Amino acid sequence: MQEYCSREELSVYATRHWKSWLGGRAAVRVLLFLWFLIPLAIFFHFREKPLENLDVGVKAPRYVIAQIDFDFPDEEATQVMRQEATKDIGAIYALQVNQIEQERSLIEKKLIEVPTWREELLETSFEEMALLLDAMGEKLCAARFTSERTLQRIKKFHLSHKDLYGIKVSSRHLADVELPPSFWEEGQEHLSTLGQKDAARYVVALFSCGKWSLAQDYVYEHSIEQSVQNHIAHKYSHVEAGTPIIKRGETVTARHVTMLSHMSLALAKTRNLWAPVALVGSTLLALCIGLLALFYLRTFHPELLRDLNKLGLLITIFVFTAFLAKGGEHLLLYGSRHFVEMAHFALFVPIASILITVLIDSRLAFVTSLLLILIFSITLAVDPPAFLFSNVVACSATILFARCLHRRREVFSVFGKVWLVCIPLLISFNLSKSIFWNSNVLITLLGCLAFLWATALLVIALLPLLEFLSRDYRHDVNGVYGSQS
Repeated sequence: MQEYCSREELSVYATRHWKSWLGGRAAVRVLLFLWFLIPLAIFFHFREKPLENLDVGVKAPRYVIAQIDFDFPDEEATQVMRQEATKDIGAIYALQVNQIEQERSLIEKKLIEVPTWREELLETSFEEMALLLDAMGEKLCAARFTSERTLQRIKKFHLSHKDLYGIKVSSRHLADVELPPSFWEEGQEHLSTLGQKDAARYVVALFSCGKWSLAQDYVYEHSIEQSVQNHIAHKYSHVEAGTPIIKRGETVTARHVTMLSHMSLALAKTRNLWAPVALVGSTLLALCIGLLALFYLRTFHPELLRDLNKLGLLITIFVFTAFLAKGGEHLLLYGSRHFVEMAHFALFVPIASILITVLIDSRLAFVTSLLLILIFSITLAVDPPAFLFSNVVACSATILFARCLHRRREVFSVFGKVWLVCIPLLISFNLSKSIFWNSNVLITLLGCLAFLWATALLVIALLPLLEFLSRDYRHDVNGVYGSQS
């Protein structure tokens, strides 16, 4: 009996102990813990493999070998194919406008002075003949002539070849050229739609008797070349596993960065994300982080565990920052090569720092920022040292300047100061690589400024909403949520 009572007392003690940990409304607290645990497990599960930290224009410090077979869009090969395609585009010629106008005037004068055409064309007036002369002149002005090979090449790419005709002509003999019969036949069909067929045949015969001078039309030729190049699809080159991507001491190019980015994508596709072991591993890792956060809050911020509004607000900011970083990572990795260069100094965490500082507490903001930086450093495809140091400095400066925040528009001022604080750090990283200034330094500085500017816009948009979700919040930030003066 004594043993039974001891067990019962022990059970009651354990229940009371955990109730004291959870406080009232235990179900809500469990739901908040799951709201933290499940998104964090998803974040861990869909992590990318970190990229090699290679900057365009610098010497590679080590060998980089392909870890898997992959294909990547080869811009150099694509440019070569486009240049080869344009080599089949020959010269394109046009008739000289002065000669067309002169020939038209001579024919009109002949019709007036020698009216024998009236006997052949009994139903055609002079006004109708003048209309046909104008139409033929326009047809001659619009006509372009090129070699048969160029014409067939244009047709192969399904480009518009209206008013373009094949002709045999040498670039050294462009005077006194006879135009091809296909042009006169099409011209006669066009004039027949405007008047009588006999009159159209008569006018075409007058124009076709003469010989014409051609001039190369560089503008039209360039437009055709551009259209041909645009129809050439991107060339994808294949890289086999074990192939050296870049050698030590070799200058890094944009092609190398593109190869690394697509190798990372290929590695991600080979992962069996739905394997039970992988799912359990990600869940356990998220559970460890969750329990660590719970013990920290229980020890240093017990009042936060009792305030469900603030606790939910903290978890929401944490989860939002994690998914914002995941979306930013995808944009940086699979966007332009300039985005890849900015990924090493991606400032994802300052948004959480300023929101928690303003809405909850600056000390908690610092610890939460450190936890986010640690998680992002091991899960995002970034250069860990550069990412860690840049975000620690940016978050510390954000918390320091945000403590004095009184108006919403001062958010831009806060992040402007943060950017100025980050400049020496970014320059020091480049100096450690024996680089004082190049285009990569400028891209990095502008990239950090873009990150902070976008963060400021998000903060201004989110502050009213987060304050509404935390109505029991008592901190004096009326100036932040008040209207702008």
